[in-house]
Amino acid sequence: LITNPPLPASAAAAIQDNVDVNEFLRTGVDIGGNMGVSSQAGKSRPETGVVLRDGSDLSRDGRTGAVVAEIVVRDERTGDNTAVLASFASPWPLATGPVFDVECRDGKTGDGVFLAVSRSGGGKGIEDVEEAVLLQRLFDPTGRFSFYGPPTDIKVKKSVVK
Repeated sequence: LITNPPLPASAAAAIQDNVDVNEFLRTGVDIGGNMGVSSQAGKSRPETGVVLRDGSDLSRDGRTGAVVAEIVVRDERTGDNTAVLASFASPWPLATGPVFDVECRDGKTGDGVFLAVSRSGGGKGIEDVEEAVLLQRLFDPTGRFSFYGPPTDIKVKKSVVK
């Protein structure tokens, strides 16, 4: 659309790209509207901590299921950024769209896997990190499962590290 004279940027429709999570949890309402499927489009993008390195692409080998992403992580001690090559295997295709960073999903069952970056584990291996730390990151009020507020009554039925 071209107009003469050009319209100012302030004339464009506003798009909500964030939400005050604490206010929403307190009231159940944000400027995107009441919670519900129809207002999902106005909700904030989940914060997984994943920052893709500029110029890099996600890839998934359809034969092996290997997913590779080059992400940037910040060293908590120095504040320096470092590029990290993250990989995992998934039987499902890469998910695309505005709410996905590095995620694979089965469109029929809803099963999926996604990459999330958390704070340093203090040199511990993933098998040594306490379950509560992982659950706090995964189910954070701004995390991947927060469209309708943070989940409650979470139960871990099985935990396996391979």
